[in-house]
Amino acid sequence: MPVIYTAGDVMDDASALLNDANQALYNYTVQLPLLKMVMRDLDQELTLNDNPINLVGEAEIAVAIDARALSLPSNFFLPLKLMEKGDGDEFYQDMTIVSDIRSLQLSQTDVLGYWDFRRNSINFLGATTARTVQLEYWKQLDEIIDEDSLSDVGGARNVLAYKTAAKCARYIARDKERANDLELEGGISLDNLLSLGAKNNQGVRVRRKPFRISRIRQTVRIP
Repeated sequence: MPVIYTAGDVMDDASALLNDANQALYNYTVQLPLLKMVMRDLDQELTLNDNPINLVGEAEIAVAIDARALSLPSNFFLPLKLMEKGDGDEFYQDMTIVSDIRSLQLSQTDVLGYWDFRRNSINFLGATTARTVQLEYWKQLDEIIDEDSLSDVGGARNVLAYKTAAKCARYIARDKERANDLELEGGISLDNLLSLGAKNNQGVRVRRKPFRISRIRQTVRIP
C-alpha cells in the first residue's frame, strides 16, 4: 500500500524546515496558497517528464450519433491517443489525429475515423452510428483544498515540503539565502522522484530534463 500523506503533513514538514515547528509564523493559512502553487508546478513537471502518475489510459466515453466533440473527463489535460469501436465490435480500432478536422471536407460514415484537438476540445466529423471512444490522456492532479487534502503523488512529500518552505522563505521572510538552500534541496528531491518515475516506465524511452541548479543565482561581492 502506498504511503498516504496529507497537505497538512507537507506543511508540518515545511514549517519544521523554517525553524517554526509550532507554526507561530507559518501556519496552514499562510502556507496553503504557496503549497497550491508548488503542487501545480509539480503537476507540470510530471507531465513534461512523461511520468506515469499523470497518465490515464482506457477512459471509455460514449459518443452519440452525429456528435462532433468528445465529453472530456474533469481531470483532462492533454490527449495522447484515441481509439473507437461500435456497439457490436469486440476490439477498438485506432483513430487518426489531424491538425484541423474541418479541412478534411469528408462526409460522415458509420465510424468516426479522425479527430483533432483545438481550443481545449477533441473534435470529430461525427458518425452515423453510436460509437465508444477509448481516450488515453494526461490528467491534472487534484487541487489541494485544505490541510486534509490527500496528495495524488506518492513519494513527493519531501519535494512539496522543501519547495513550499522555499517559497515561504523567499516571499514572506525575504530570506533569499535560506530560500536558495531549500530550493536546492527540493530540486534534488524532485530529480530523484522523476528518475524513479522514468525507471518505472517499463523500458519506454522518455525525454527527461536533467537536474539543474542554474535557476538559483548567487552574487559574490568583490571588494
